Amino acid sequence: NVLCDDLSLTPEHILAHSVTHLARSSRVLLLAGPDVPHALLPMVLLYTWSVMTGTHMHAMLDVEIASADESEVHGLVAAFDAFHVMHAYQEGAVADTTVRASVRERLHRVVDLAHANTVNVAVRRLFPAVREAAHVLAVPHDIGDLGSRRPSLEQVV
Repeated sequence: NVLCDDLSLTPEHILAHSVTHLARSSRVLLLAGPDVPHALLPMVLLYTWSVMTGTHMHAMLDVEIASADESEVHGLVAAFDAFHVMHAYQEGAVADTTVRASVRERLHRVVDLAHANTVNVAVRRLFPAVREAAHVLAVPHDIGDLGSRRPSLEQVV
């Protein structure tokens, strides 16, 4: 839904719209690359979404790992397992360099108001879904699968 935003909007307006997009979403797709747990914007959006969905979060979340490198996948899973928002707070975090200072300041306020531990717990609750996506990525597939990372029905049964 965020991709449907008007491209003329400022990052501050896009951030303001993201809550509405999350509230209207019946599902959320997390494209998890190696930098995601270190970027404040996606972590705050995941926290916000988890607050809005409550205990139904896992039924509404799809996770796709955006890396085929085994060490990056292991690092990503470990980062969600041991997530702490202070690692995403780093000014020079790789994925955070594209976020405007004014947006970053607003994201910091969200964490301050919610308390870091609350954000940490919410993001760590995503660990089973990230671990499962990593497991699915590691499942060997036969050549007839054309490189699909999802096991076929025959492979599951």
